Amino acid sequence: NQLFNESIALEDSLLKHINENITLIQDLIEQIETALNLKFPYYTLEGPDNGLVKNAIAFSYKFSKGVTAQSTGGVLYNDEDENINSENFSVTPTEPGYWLFNRSSKNGNFTFVKYHLMNIKPSNQAPVITDHFPKSREININSSDDLLKFRVSATDPEGDPLKYEWFINGNPAGNTDSLSLALLTCSNAYYKILVRVTDTETGNYHGFQEWDVSITGDNALCNNAPSAKNATYWYFGYNSGLRFGGSRPVPLTDGILSNFEGASSMSDTAGNFLFSSDGMKVWNRLHKQMPNGNNLISHPSATQGPITVPYPGQPDKYILFTVGVAWGGPTDIAYNVINMKLDNGLGDLESKNVKISITSSEKLAAVYHHNRRHIWVLTHDPLKKRMLAFLVTENGVSHVPVISEFPVPVSNDKGPGYMRFSPDGRTIATANFQSNVDLYDFDNKTGVVSNLRTIQLQNILKGYGSYGIEFSPNNKLLYVADHRGENRIYQLGLSYPTPQEIANNRFVLEASPAALGALQLGPDGRIYVARENMQWLGVINNPNEKGSNSNYVLNGQSLAGKKSSLGLPGFISSVFIRNQIAYSGNCAGMSASFS
Repeated sequence: NQLFNESIALEDSLLKHINENITLIQDLIEQIETALNLKFPYYTLEGPDNGLVKNAIAFSYKFSKGVTAQSTGGVLYNDEDENINSENFSVTPTEPGYWLFNRSSKNGNFTFVKYHLMNIKPSNQAPVITDHFPKSREININSSDDLLKFRVSATDPEGDPLKYEWFINGNPAGNTDSLSLALLTCSNAYYKILVRVTDTETGNYHGFQEWDVSITGDNALCNNAPSAKNATYWYFGYNSGLRFGGSRPVPLTDGILSNFEGASSMSDTAGNFLFSSDGMKVWNRLHKQMPNGNNLISHPSATQGPITVPYPGQPDKYILFTVGVAWGGPTDIAYNVINMKLDNGLGDLESKNVKISITSSEKLAAVYHHNRRHIWVLTHDPLKKRMLAFLVTENGVSHVPVISEFPVPVSNDKGPGYMRFSPDGRTIATANFQSNVDLYDFDNKTGVVSNLRTIQLQNILKGYGSYGIEFSPNNKLLYVADHRGENRIYQLGLSYPTPQEIANNRFVLEASPAALGALQLGPDGRIYVARENMQWLGVINNPNEKGSNSNYVLNGQSLAGKKSSLGLPGFISSVFIRNQIAYSGNCAGMSASFS
């Protein structure tokens, strides 16, 4: 770029000197005329040193020294001739290159010609991508690495600054000269990668580079990968249950789980029911207690007492995390490994009550690592003002958490209330059993939690304050339920720049006659609302829609005579990312592709 710009500057400088020399020669001729008392027509021909193809170039000339002359010629440029007799005129070059313009005038028998040399440049051209990596447009790989990196180098013919825009399947993905793509190791995948390079002086001229990426999943690691099918069966409340799979869940009445708050259920990747737990016991698919499935570390009143995640790379194993009750102080967090090959295929615990921390609240949440094969399990330590992120890999649970500390006091010193990840894994929300909600950013590559901001809802969240909380599938809206106040759900738009604006622009959904508990996103894209001792769950049918268009129905899901408590089973939030139509190619003249 530097050499290119320097050569253009040198070329323009030389052209300027040529035209200055032409003027000096013409001035010398004028002096000779004056000395000889000749009556040559003298005039000036003025125009720019540079121009663009197919752009009009303005010239002007005028006579001096009182000489009356008659214009006799035209303007000659690269063998094109036009008869132009006005003082001010314009010409439109059709090709790039050096053009010699002239204008002649006659006075009696004397004719004089003025010349002007110009460099006619092409009209503003698209930036040129001079190099790119990978070199091949067609990329077929086995996803053994976590990242695939792309890079481009580009120049602009006019030397203008450049802007880079990356797209993955039509969705914006970056604005530098490189891009890193996190691979979906546990699935086959196809991506169309496009980078658009724009001339910032005009904004209208683009250079493009595309790649087609086909990824073959690593089968050695893909077994037992988290899936929305893991959430097919729900058992919760007082012997209540649901089975997802059709247009609406089917109520189940065969459940043995009966608990005031915490609940966990697990199905395999085909949607077959495996086991359920209240955090203290584990029942197999026949609703019989597993032989070693008792006396686990939890409590009936632990908000998110149990949560289960698949064991990465081990298709017959699952890891059940538990926490106790945290009223008045911290609680334990432990895990248990469930092996489905034990007890004649009904499953049993091969390890039990393995403690990894003694400073936890009642909050547990799980999300994919950025490689979508490992898993982060997060807990909240309000007394020490920190978050603890435990990484689960094919080697098991790391006992050394990623610790994120916060200098300002965390809102709650007790522990009740739900914690949720957004489906895209970038945001955390905590309900604090007070009149506020906390939001955090999450880096699902490093496990670091950052950017705490508190949404104050004083005099809005009544009773015990916030308890149930959940994100919309598109990550843009947050739903918060108060507890034993007005029993309302508040919709908060997360696109507002400040916590105060988020609070001010809340939308209030219909009040419930029963106390509200958990809000849980389902595999069908709806949010289900636990209502204490009710035979119906509330349902937010369109949680991506703002205001009343979200369609909250109090008696939205029958439990077939069974009753809800405050809890609903929790899952890895990432499995609830909804499929969308992705597209690429949104500029005139480009083909568009959809997937």
